[in-house]
Amino acid sequence: MTNIQPARLYTEELEGPVHSSGLKFLQYDWRGYSERLEHENQRLHQSLTVLSNARDQEHEIVGRLEAQNAKLEHRAGEMTQSLNTINTEYSRLRTEYHRLTQALAQSQNRESIAWSSYEQLRNLFSGKAKDGGTDVDLNNAESLRLCIVNLVVKSQWKEMDIRGLQTKVNTQQAEIQRLMMEIGRLEAMSLSPSSSGESDADTIEEEKESVDHS
Repeated sequence: MTNIQPARLYTEELEGPVHSSGLKFLQYDWRGYSERLEHENQRLHQSLTVLSNARDQEHEIVGRLEAQNAKLEHRAGEMTQSLNTINTEYSRLRTEYHRLTQALAQSQNRESIAWSSYEQLRNLFSGKAKDGGTDVDLNNAESLRLCIVNLVVKSQWKEMDIRGLQTKVNTQQAEIQRLMMEIGRLEAMSLSPSSSGESDADTIEEEKESVDHS
């Protein structure tokens, strides 16, 4: 700040009573003092204007940052809710997958039993038949007749059951493949970062740097 000397100091150099020349000098000194004051006042006014503008810019930046923060918090809430929905759906699909896996195992077991019974019927005509785990006496006509009737009846619905089971197994295998693809897609969605979140973070960093420079 400029060192302003009061005008009264210049009068100390005058000796004796102040005469006309001293009055003229004093009047001239006050004029220069007034000009310096006016110049200093303008400089201070400009500094205050700069500070006021900087404060307004700071308030504007803070307002934008607060609005951006509120927006990010709202988006984070939406993403959390979406993630919870994905996790719930994922759990449901995993439960459905295990259920279908168990059903497939049961179907394959029933298919194996059906094929075993069918093989018993085929073996009957080669002299190797068994009925319920018991050897059939091929020399006993009644035993043989009952065995043939029993196996023929069983073979009819078991062949139909086998075809139905094969269709069901194929359907369940296709469903399991679809569920596995859906589970993979949901896992990828839950692990992938949000590009918009990165953009928002960059924007906040730029705003903070702008405030620091101001």
